[in-house]
Amino acid sequence: WNITVATQSADAYPGISSIYLNGVLEQHSTAISSSNTLAYGSIGGSGSSGGNFAGNIGEIVMYDPPVTSWRNRTKVERYLADKYNINYTGFQPDQITASIDATGNSDSKLVLWLDASDPSTITLSGSDITNWSSKVGSISATQTSASYRPTTGSIDGKKMIFFSGSSDSTAPYLEITGAAVAWDPTDIVSCSLWLDADDASSIVLN
Repeated sequence: WNITVATQSADAYPGISSIYLNGVLEQHSTAISSSNTLAYGSIGGSGSSGGNFAGNIGEIVMYDPPVTSWRNRTKVERYLADKYNINYTGFQPDQITASIDATGNSDSKLVLWLDASDPSTITLSGSDITNWSSKVGSISATQTSASYRPTTGSIDGKKMIFFSGSSDSTAPYLEITGAAVAWDPTDIVSCSLWLDADDASSIVLN
């Protein structure tokens, strides 16, 4: 198992994007300088053919504003490492108290918490998942198409959501619905091309 954390510094636009893998900084760079807000997103889907995620997810947590301090970030990483028995290298065990609450002295709030170990948040159609509800707020991740619904199961005694297809282009995914989730393209570490159909100013009609 792995803990992947993405943070976006809001100190100075466009800020700095950072990617951590099991507590170790893997990438740190200036984000792209364009900005937009979208109401919807997806889990496991890339929005392009052949780019869906094919793998397993146990838990997703999202904070707004982003958690950027070392102590607050590692509180959440410690919580996930303890829960999923992950060999975490970001701190010594006695340094940080594990907690899903990463607010500390910051303004960050937990706005999305999807937890595969909580069966009350998962709606099934047979063995397929039709809805995965957040444990906070009113956001849900749904899939109306039976062909792209993920399934649930266990690995090493830990509940997981299986986003596994015969190839990444046919892998299942869930679409975010409910309350709007602010998403800023500055969260992307790099981008060479960005086409946005929601931005009418970028479209020329004939």
